[in-house]
Amino acid sequence: LDPLYSVFNVPNDENTPTRLLHLSFREFLKERKSLFWIDKRGTHKKLATRCLELMSEPDVLHENMCNLSGPGVSASEIDKGIIARSLPPILQYACCYWVGHLTHSKQAIIDGDTTHVFLTNHLLHWIEAMSLIG
Repeated sequence: LDPLYSVFNVPNDENTPTRLLHLSFREFLKERKSLFWIDKRGTHKKLATRCLELMSEPDVLHENMCNLSGPGVSASEIDKGIIARSLPPILQYACCYWVGHLTHSKQAIIDGDTTHVFLTNHLLHWIEAMSLIG
């Protein structure tokens, strides 16, 4: 990414997202006539799918993922290190943003598709993760 440092902020920490420095570059990428055009809906669909695939991997989202003593433990009582180990930044991103990506993709949920299978198998686990993330 070195050649793109003039348009991207690329942090040294791999857990910090890369960000655009200039909003005009985003508009340039969304311009259909541009050589570098990005299909916004298609990109959101790919991101939503990847988030769902990540959250659906074995042993990623599951009941009591932070090994808490009981179901009544308040999120504020849980050590942030335990949450960070159980829900690393990439998983937190997936949990927080898959719905937005799916919405922006305009993709319908169909019986048996990735979204339907995820919701069938992991809805409660996702809600638990979201309560831990805050």
